[in-house]
Amino acid sequence: MAEAIEGLLKTKPFLREIGCYNIIKGLWMLRKNERRTGEVLLDEGLGVLELSGFVPIRLFGLYHIAHFCRQFAFKGEEGVRRKYEALFAEEQARCGLPGLMDRIEAALNDCLKRERQG
Repeated sequence: MAEAIEGLLKTKPFLREIGCYNIIKGLWMLRKNERRTGEVLLDEGLGVLELSGFVPIRLFGLYHIAHFCRQFAFKGEEGVRRKYEALFAEEQARCGLPGLMDRIEAALNDCLKRERQG
């Protein structure tokens, strides 16, 4: 299946999909305890997502990596977790997310309240 996806990405090289695929493959390599290969793929994936210019998908990629590192055991997990959690925090700060969290939560709560009432 991985080969089919890689072939498709070569014929239709969309940055977002390539970046996301590299991240998923990197996580798979980490799970197989292939840390160096996994980190290289994660970094390549994040670099491609940076090139795409689509900030939300890069944030989501960093979230996936950080979440994976908290959930699964693999060789060198602590160092990898620290690295990508720091990158995730830096990216959130660069986008101004920490200062927007109260407004985002309020907007989501309002939507949920209206949904329950309606």
